Amino acid sequence: MGFKSTLSIFIVAAALILYVGNKTLAGIENKIKETEKEIMKLEAKRRSLWIFERVLTEKKDELSAIQTVSTDNKFVAKAVATDLLESTLKLTRLRGKVFAISFDQSKDFPDLLGIREVNLQIGIRDYPTYIDLVNFMEYLTKGPFFVEGLYMGGAAPSNLAVGGIFKLQLKFYVTPED
Repeated sequence: MGFKSTLSIFIVAAALILYVGNKTLAGIENKIKETEKEIMKLEAKRRSLWIFERVLTEKKDELSAIQTVSTDNKFVAKAVATDLLESTLKLTRLRGKVFAISFDQSKDFPDLLGIREVNLQIGIRDYPTYIDLVNFMEYLTKGPFFVEGLYMGGAAPSNLAVGGIFKLQLKFYVTPED
């Protein structure tokens, strides 16, 4: 073997090493790109979980006000919510009518929690003083009710089943009994 044949073998070996090295580098680059994509997906999931955690933390006070009622019977849940509101109206010396409109799976909480809501409407025909009305609204914000809509005079939407000068749309959240 002469110098030319050794040089030829060396060139072929170097070309083979470069070829294999390039393939290996291309494979490593592809793996890096795939890993970066997976990291981006995981980061997006982490952000969405962080947002979900913040929302649940903000709703912690609301969750503590959620009542435990037998949700097997929608009439029981509606009756509890209606009776509670009617007694509150009497305590605050307001005259009005309470309607329990529907009882559905809550759209405000994940289905996993099993929280349901009673949609309520109140029409207040008369109130002795403005302070009584303010006290009633204060009770609603501290109690188990969540105000969805507040209408005065003729500003209410047409789908409200109640009449009066002051109208409210409320939600009363319930969880199943264990």
